[in-house]
Amino acid sequence: MKEREDSTLDIQAAVQEQILPSVSELKAIRERLRAFQESLPDMPDQGEEEIDAMTELRSVLGCVLLDSIGPAIRDLQAVAAYVAKRREPDER
Repeated sequence: MKEREDSTLDIQAAVQEQILPSVSELKAIRERLRAFQESLPDMPDQGEEEIDAMTELRSVLGCVLLDSIGPAIRDLQAVAAYVAKRREPDER
């Protein structure tokens, strides 16, 4: 039983030391990318090639934010909450 408690403490420590700071970093990255995306001009005054590049950049940023960073933040927060919830009964 002691070994299981130690394992649980190791997991909780990993969450506190690695997962939660990583979530904060991802949130900061998300905000920087959103700000960058919002700063892009709607329609450049240049040729069609630049319009296509701008559209592609805006699209890639949107996909990264919605399909990668957002779900990563959500999933890491969920696992952190799960670990914290599993730990609560032991502390009572």
